[in-house]
Amino acid sequence: MWIVFCQKKFINKILGKKIIITILSFMPIFLSAQNAIVKEMISLISEDSIYKNVKDLEDFQTRFSFAKNNKKIADYLATRLTNYGFETKIDSFYIENCPVWKDSLFFEGWQYNVVSVKRSDRSTDKDYSLFLGAHYDCISNMDGFKDYMHFAPGADDNASGVACLLELARIWNNYWKDEQYNLRIEFYCNEEQGLCGSDARLKQLASNWQIHPLAMINLDMVGYDTTNTVSLNYYDGCDYLTELARKNTLLYTDLNVNLTQEIIERSDSWVFYTWGFDALFISENDFSPYYHTLQDSSIYLNYPYMKKITALTLATSYELLNDYKAVSIENVEREETKIYNDSEKLYIHLNEKIPAKIVLYNVNGNIIYKQFTNNQYTTIPISDFEQGLYIVNIITIDNKFIRRFIK
Repeated sequence: MWIVFCQKKFINKILGKKIIITILSFMPIFLSAQNAIVKEMISLISEDSIYKNVKDLEDFQTRFSFAKNNKKIADYLATRLTNYGFETKIDSFYIENCPVWKDSLFFEGWQYNVVSVKRSDRSTDKDYSLFLGAHYDCISNMDGFKDYMHFAPGADDNASGVACLLELARIWNNYWKDEQYNLRIEFYCNEEQGLCGSDARLKQLASNWQIHPLAMINLDMVGYDTTNTVSLNYYDGCDYLTELARKNTLLYTDLNVNLTQEIIERSDSWVFYTWGFDALFISENDFSPYYHTLQDSSIYLNYPYMKKITALTLATSYELLNDYKAVSIENVEREETKIYNDSEKLYIHLNEKIPAKIVLYNVNGNIIYKQFTNNQYTTIPISDFEQGLYIVNIITIDNKFIRRFIK
């Protein structure tokens, strides 16, 4: 999990201090009966298989993004997904001057995202896909340790998320039948240095938008537990996805659910969200005390708990793949609000005079501007902004709109 933003409340959590998390109330949930196919698939989830997945990744000694074995790890993950019947490839990109959190060090080199797809047999003129993602890189640079180039076990952060998705891929391989949409399982590199892998993936998708994401579900740090509780880190405007995951958690597991927004900017789902797509970030609720240390070992993980995480992810995925109204990327833009810009100013036009919160992000997810307004027309100075892509999040009492502009 990325932690560039060292906010006090998050540091307190790392140090083990008590944090009060606000639980938000969504609409009431009316649980339906369990789906027989989903129930049968969940029965095949194996704790031993999940453990082996974690141990295999831990045995690489380090998965630091710029270690010499990063391509070897990507090849291993690609082979696993290929063996489970997914069309798999490695998307590489080169990065320069990449900083490491906590250390005044900069790296450069090739990075490797592992992307895969299991395609629907139904004919369609659009590539509608559900994305399941987890980052596979890790780092151990806390407690005064510096040699993460050679030693970084990263069992919880984030071999746990990768292990659950590999197990899910194994099961889907035997149960893929007549799903309505495509399923994409993706493993991202370089998350710990600023969500660079998922950012590169979205820029690649944006080059032609031939793939239309239904939603993105991200698993990051899902292995440590003491209270049988899962955190559903939800994003504004993604209520359907959040409710679906909460419903399936209660329907197919005995996990307690914590709805929170405490760390939504600190993992790869944030990149998908800032590009305008529904997203959900699933994580452990009891934050691991071994985070980013040499002690982040497989021996401290709770494998029955990870089996439940896999189950809720599987159930939610099944429902999205078979009972979801897809909207193509061309329809993401709505008439309710419009923006345009020149080199000096950004102009925002709402369809009526209503209270609105306007937040601007750069591509790394950093908030660079925030404003509350009651005006129908708003002008924001951007002359000091660097050239590049920016995301505009406009929240009103009834809606949320996401726009992008390039300076």
